[in-house]
Amino acid sequence: VSTQSVKVTHEATITWVIEDETGTVVRHGIAGQVVAAGPLGWDWDGLDDAGAPVADGTYTSIVTATTEGSCNRANARSRHA
Repeated sequence: VSTQSVKVTHEATITWVIEDETGTVVRHGIAGQVVAAGPLGWDWDGLDDAGAPVADGTYTSIVTATTEGSCNRANARSRHA
């Protein structure tokens, strides 16, 4: 399990995905959820959207926060073995 966390500075609509080394989305964690300002976390269990374990490799956690008038994106790479 890999704990992902960010701090949201304003109420925002959040999309959170995990991409493999080729940029393919393997897991949708949060999709279009409105959250209040504050800490936000999600535990990725190493499974893809179909519930199958992903292969060993480097994965990127991508969080997109959209507010009225702006869109911010944060990336973090992690090794899954």
